[in-house]
Amino acid sequence: IALIATTVAILSSIFIQDRWKMGVTKKLVYLFDAFGLAFFTMVGIKAGLAKNLYSYQCVMMGVLTSSFGGVLRDIVLNRVPSLFQEDIYAILSIFGGVFYFSIGQTFIYPLGQLATIILIFMARVVVIARGWNLHDR
Repeated sequence: IALIATTVAILSSIFIQDRWKMGVTKKLVYLFDAFGLAFFTMVGIKAGLAKNLYSYQCVMMGVLTSSFGGVLRDIVLNRVPSLFQEDIYAILSIFGGVFYFSIGQTFIYPLGQLATIILIFMARVVVIARGWNLHDR
């Protein structure tokens, strides 16, 4: 999974290079952030499934697990967490969880999880590349 995520991250970086007007380090941080959102959404969902929770509870577990990693990052960096300002973050996690429970479970065992991770990752990359936030109309 790590090799696939790395390949997707590199290809995404090359694909949207013209749209991003930021340094390489900042791009890498955002790509790892996007992967962390996707991966930890799936980790939270799987933890909820292991405890036999309902699907909506599993989605909320995924949202909490993935979103508050970014909150902790911003607190460590002494910034106001972007989750509480304008960043489209938790919405993508919810979207990924709904995807997993509606379509992702129909795939062969690891493919549904991988498809969910890739979907969330690519959605986050698009949001970052286009500069979308909650204040856009």
